[in-house]
Amino acid sequence: MTLSFLALVAGGLVYLLWRSPTLWMFGWCEVLGLGRHLASLRAVAEQHEPPHWLLYSFPDGAWAFAGTVLMRGIWTSCESAMKSFWIFVIPVLAIGSEIGQRFGVVPGGFDVNDLVACVVAVSLAFLIQSTHAPHDIAK
Repeated sequence: MTLSFLALVAGGLVYLLWRSPTLWMFGWCEVLGLGRHLASLRAVAEQHEPPHWLLYSFPDGAWAFAGTVLMRGIWTSCESAMKSFWIFVIPVLAIGSEIGQRFGVVPGGFDVNDLVACVVAVSLAFLIQSTHAPHDIAK
């Protein structure tokens, strides 16, 4: 669970520090009383422009990684007919949505870097969990 949480936080931080403040997560920060603190952090972050791939593709990969690690951690030790479905739901959604954007089936702009980030992230999640006990990594 920790590895999944850290990946979610990393992807979220990129959004909070450099992406448009019109996104929903900024409203959540306001509700939590973090708006002033976030504004200070964004002021510092504005002085450092991240590479394009970090700003736009890394969050997709981080979230695909987090979801894959979490689902594998939850379902690997279970014996269920739905096991494979749940283990692969995040990778299929992440990679499939990028491919869907390419063909206009899913709204959004296709970016090959996003697709690569998702494929690499999902592969990394499976690789890490194949060399370690998945339930240990998901904790």
